[in-house]
Amino acid sequence: MTSANTKNPIDPKSPWFAAWARFVLRFRIPLLLLTLGLTAFFAHAAATRLRVDTTAAATISDRSDAVATLEDIRDRFGDDSLFIVLVEGDVYSLPYLEQLKKLQTELAAVDLELESLGLRRAVGKSKIIPRYRNFGESSDAAGDEMGDDDFADLDDEGWGEEAGGSIVQRITSILNVRQTLWKNDGLVVEGLFDEWPSAAELPAIRKRVGTDDTVLGQVVNPEGTYSALLVNLDYVDEKDLGVVYDEVVRIAEKHRSDDFRITVGGHSALGAATIRATMRDLGVLGGTSAVVMIILLFILFRHPLGVIGPLLVVGQGTIWTFGFIAVVGSQVTLISNILPAFLFCVGLGDSVHVQSAYRDARRDGMSNHDAIVHSIASTGKPVMYTTLTTCLGLLSFYFAYLRAITDFGLAGAFGVFATLIHSVVFLPIVLSFNTKSLLGAKPERLGPDLIDRGLALCDRFSSTPTRRRVTLAVGGLIGISAIASSWTIRPSHNDLNAFPDDDPIIQAITNQDENMGGSRNLVLLVEAPPGKTLKDRGILVGLQKLEKHILAFKQPGESEAFVTNATSILDPIRESHRALHSTDSSSYRLPDTQEGVNDMFTMFESSSPSQLKRLMTVDASAAIMNFRVKWRGTTDYVHILKHVEDGIQAHTITLATIKPGGGLYTGAVIMKALLWDLVRSFGIAFGFITVLMVLLLGELRLGLLAMIPNLLPVLMTLGMMGLTGIPLDMGTLLVASIALGIAVDDTIHFLHQFRSHLIATKNIDEAIRLAFQHSGRAMISTSVVLVCGFGVFLTAEMQNVSAFGALVAVTVIFALLVDLIYTPAVLRSFFRADRTLTSRRVQPDGPNSGTTAHGLDAFPKDRSPKSEPPPSSAQRPEPGPAPASA
Repeated sequence: MTSANTKNPIDPKSPWFAAWARFVLRFRIPLLLLTLGLTAFFAHAAATRLRVDTTAAATISDRSDAVATLEDIRDRFGDDSLFIVLVEGDVYSLPYLEQLKKLQTELAAVDLELESLGLRRAVGKSKIIPRYRNFGESSDAAGDEMGDDDFADLDDEGWGEEAGGSIVQRITSILNVRQTLWKNDGLVVEGLFDEWPSAAELPAIRKRVGTDDTVLGQVVNPEGTYSALLVNLDYVDEKDLGVVYDEVVRIAEKHRSDDFRITVGGHSALGAATIRATMRDLGVLGGTSAVVMIILLFILFRHPLGVIGPLLVVGQGTIWTFGFIAVVGSQVTLISNILPAFLFCVGLGDSVHVQSAYRDARRDGMSNHDAIVHSIASTGKPVMYTTLTTCLGLLSFYFAYLRAITDFGLAGAFGVFATLIHSVVFLPIVLSFNTKSLLGAKPERLGPDLIDRGLALCDRFSSTPTRRRVTLAVGGLIGISAIASSWTIRPSHNDLNAFPDDDPIIQAITNQDENMGGSRNLVLLVEAPPGKTLKDRGILVGLQKLEKHILAFKQPGESEAFVTNATSILDPIRESHRALHSTDSSSYRLPDTQEGVNDMFTMFESSSPSQLKRLMTVDASAAIMNFRVKWRGTTDYVHILKHVEDGIQAHTITLATIKPGGGLYTGAVIMKALLWDLVRSFGIAFGFITVLMVLLLGELRLGLLAMIPNLLPVLMTLGMMGLTGIPLDMGTLLVASIALGIAVDDTIHFLHQFRSHLIATKNIDEAIRLAFQHSGRAMISTSVVLVCGFGVFLTAEMQNVSAFGALVAVTVIFALLVDLIYTPAVLRSFFRADRTLTSRRVQPDGPNSGTTAHGLDAFPKDRSPKSEPPPSSAQRPEPGPAPASA
């Protein structure tokens, strides 16, 4: 028993970890050099071999059909993403057209030194694929090697007067948009303004464009107030894409005027802007967050070593993790971007627990050597427990469908293990260089401080049967409400939602949707059956029916057209037929016979082979169909994809193989798999952790009860997401995993102390009081640091960064409150005087239990030096520490 003036009766220590601490201190220099050497190795690997791919395609398994189709399209026809430069003004006026010509010429001449230019890595692969495969060969025939020709070689016609840069593959605008005409007894394919018009000719040109669906909506709007430049680039990675985007914006600003207003959008522009803005926020606010955490750690431990130790534990663990990703040939994706935040939450908690135990032992008079041994011996086992449970939970992600989540699980498990190594190897070595400092602990504690009073208040919520029942009921209602709110969460990823409403990229995408019919492309890959080619009229008729079917789609709840125009191999044939027979719209159709189709192909290919090769392979075995659609979140495309599948089944299933592909389709596939992956992986992780909790705590009942405070913070976080409308997207996908990691860490430390002290004291209230003293203060200290550090991200300009910081911060708060308020109520309800723990009787509360009728008086008990002076280390080599003083 513990009276008001006695020290803790027991401090659970592990002999194995005590021996380990002595080993580390004995060989601290070799172990320090080994640790720093491994850190240098992993840092070099990360710096020289780490691959970063934050595209949606990198998230999915490279064995999936969506990725295979995406790679096939890229190999044969190039990427489906592009910059769309939208220019507002009087399109059919000579000043506008002359300025547009200057803008197009300067954009086409962009020439930058970029390391990734023309080199592409296949999704999930380390092998670099130079540009495009040889057009005219099927993917099977081309294999992994390139042919002698590349995509640039096929563009032998040029585009007006624009100069040839090294980056821009081609630019399509109203100046050079394709016109298929019959001139001088022959078919001619030329640009609309290949022959520069006079002002008097512009009305006739406007009238002709107004009846040409291949131009209207593609590069100019019906009102003649907007035109677009479609800028297709050679392959560059995401880092270099940002450089190109900056150059395009610079050129656009140079040409901007009141009568010539320019915005730069498109999927590539949005991707570049997203990466730039996110990196800017993370760079500025990440540094600010680090400074805030350093200040708080210094306030808590009052010595540079108290700051350096925990930060280097987390920092080296992060370096090891990204080095591991590089060594095993994996890559950083949208999902693994959160690894530093995850490791900081897990690693900081463990190191603060170790360092708090060390500081308390130093305050009690122990030598530096003995204090280090004591801290590792008393905290090593729960630290190891938290590592095992978190690692096992992360490894459960191996069963996920999305490759990025699988990679995150493996890398995260390695990272958590790395922070364990640094917590029990590197941190003791750092502390061994301390000679005098008590790391902020006061030699004497004459009364409870603010944290003590806060812990006592938390304990009072369950100190009487009535309060205990109220606490359990309120916790149950919160859990039920959280479950109900979490059901409203829907997977949705829309990059536009990350930007402020007045951001230029938002205005650009909005303008393109409103005035040019959309800013995204739905791509279909069409493959002819064996023994046939896509010149077969029957196949072309089926494709025409499919095109009409897709163009007729209406998004549920919307009256305006969702698919605004299409581009495919059908266009050159219909254009040629119209040019040959007449110029009215009735002739814009397929020829009536196979012979007529063959003639149209022959004439068009003779006049403009490069135009044809952008739509179909040379051997006519494969082609693409592009549909311009409005910008929406990825989950909003599920309806049109279902509509497309229905059309394929109805019109072309027996004629050709048609597969959706491109970035739009890949993103939709990812979001479809997202929620199922999360639920399945989290369920497996929860089951594994439950079993491990039972084994580690050595008690079925206690292990099962431990999962209540582990699950409740997760539900509360998800419930808050549902209540506030925060979607489940790439940025918030793994918040539940972070929540579980934080909750498990706090719960294990608390319940380990509770179990050990309950066995020793056989008194529930005393065991809870001592668990509060040993773990409660460190839990609060860690939580304050994490909440303030991640709370800084609430000031981010990017909404996804702000939401992530907010969710991590509130998750930390939820986990702390549940462990300090709800967990004691659960323990007092299930461990009564007539219950047993590990075959030991638990005595009922008595007069020496250390509590009053109102619960705990305050933490710690009065420790006046007059009543009990602290013993020397010689008298007591390894004493249990008095309450922590974080």
